[in-house]
Amino acid sequence: MRSISAPNEDPKEVYELCINSISDKRLRCRLSAVSDVVAAAAYQYWKNGIENTLYSLPSNDCKNEEIVIGAVNKQELKDVYSVHMVGRAKPARKIYDSLLSRAPHGRCPFCGIGNASTLDHYLPKSRYPTLSVVPQNLVPSCKDCNTGKKANISTVAEKQSLHPYFDNSSVISEQWIFADVESTYPEIVRFFVRAPEDWDETLKKRVHSHFEDFNLANRFSIEAADELANKRYLLTEFERKNGAQALIDLLSDEADSHFRVHKNSWQTAFYQALHEHYMVSKKSQNQATKVCPVCEGEGVFVNYFCPCCNGNGIVSGHMEINVSDYQRLKCPECDGRPGCRLCAGSGVIRREKALQLARSRP
Repeated sequence: MRSISAPNEDPKEVYELCINSISDKRLRCRLSAVSDVVAAAAYQYWKNGIENTLYSLPSNDCKNEEIVIGAVNKQELKDVYSVHMVGRAKPARKIYDSLLSRAPHGRCPFCGIGNASTLDHYLPKSRYPTLSVVPQNLVPSCKDCNTGKKANISTVAEKQSLHPYFDNSSVISEQWIFADVESTYPEIVRFFVRAPEDWDETLKKRVHSHFEDFNLANRFSIEAADELANKRYLLTEFERKNGAQALIDLLSDEADSHFRVHKNSWQTAFYQALHEHYMVSKKSQNQATKVCPVCEGEGVFVNYFCPCCNGNGIVSGHMEINVSDYQRLKCPECDGRPGCRLCAGSGVIRREKALQLARSRP
């Protein structure tokens, strides 16, 4: 999640700007008569938002044609938003556009990946009609977060998803979204929540709820799979040209760069996991093999393969090799012929001499 400074538009003024464009005088008068009630509901919303207790606000489950406040029914209150704020020709549209423009770099604050193209009612207008045009209840959002989030209304603190206007401390400054890379082909990146141990239990459960409500595990995995597919060739070539350690360092820098901007972005968790994956993979490879201690990686003693590694230059990392068993090796110039300048007809020479000849060969 990404935080946004809460809007400072006056809820009552916004509401009145919306209803002043209504041509039906009777409807406008009925809506105007409840403006103080709307303002009071907005104040209570603000108070609860600061206290992180929005879950405690009672919802209204009546039908659209039923009266909610004064002489105004639910549908009429909902239309104040959908007709008289959203409408492009309406005066209050400027409020809508202003709220939408608050999205950080145009990104949805709930997920951080979608383009913010609509306003989301944090508490839905279908259940909280008096909050339909309250600016603090309207959050710039992508369509996936707006329409795809779970419709259940939280009635307990643990189930209340994060609010970009009010939750801007620990959930922004500390990391709680992580990932790991499964060693399959192609690799699968799995995202999960691991809240800091010193958080209170309610906040730990809230970040889990947010993660689940907006289906972030699946959506982040899709983004990561695409990123990995696009970067696979680049990473392979970088390692080939610069070595495994240079690649590990590059991934570490990439993770750190994202961490400094957004600690809980999918990119931060992804590159941290990829860095860890490569470190473990290379460590495993290094443990699986080691340089042959007999030929010291040369593989060939001029004209024959090393008798220990069969010319590979490496052996199993778990193999116990006694180099003293290979101190006398086959002469690379003869098969024991009399008068050989290297072995004087013995057919063998010392390992150090064989290594010297192997390293000086053209």
